[in-house]
Amino acid sequence: MIENFETVKEATLKNFKEGVEKLTTNLSEASSQSQANVEAVVQSTQILGKAMNEVAAIASQHSKAAFEKGLEVAKTLGSVTTLKDAAEIQSEYAKTAIANWVADFNKISEILTSTSKEAVKPVSERANELMSKFKAAAE
Repeated sequence: MIENFETVKEATLKNFKEGVEKLTTNLSEASSQSQANVEAVVQSTQILGKAMNEVAAIASQHSKAAFEKGLEVAKTLGSVTTLKDAAEIQSEYAKTAIANWVADFNKISEILTSTSKEAVKPVSERANELMSKFKAAAE
């Protein structure tokens, strides 16, 4: 009977030890995965931050140039002598302002389009890796 008790005790201790080792390994893996997830989010955020700085710079430059051009046109309009000249100056200013706005809008649009793809990539790669691990664990 003592032999049976010792056998059960040894089997129980062995199973307990294996369970603790497995739990420790799984917790370590979970911690590692969490760290990798945080790093992916940080990388995405840095990519987005860089793009937002570029967009802000373009918007700032556009606003400054538009303001300066507006002042220049206002000064020019103050010295015209005919209504026809004023209309031509105003018409040219409007064409230029719209063309500049469209050009800057296209730059911003390109930045945001390429950045969205680039910023999603680290998180998407992490999600794919985790799904592969879950799938492998389920098999």
